[in-house]
Amino acid sequence: MLVTGYFLASKSGNYKFIVDLVDDVTYMNIGDGKA
Repeated sequence: MLVTGYFLASKSGNYKFIVDLVDDVTYMNIGDGKA
């Protein structure tokens, strides 16, 4: 299963991302979308 998406913060600050119930591997890339 592949899940993609975007998170657009409404204000600056600290955010917590929780990835729960993972069987095998989880990858999360965080950045401004520029390579």
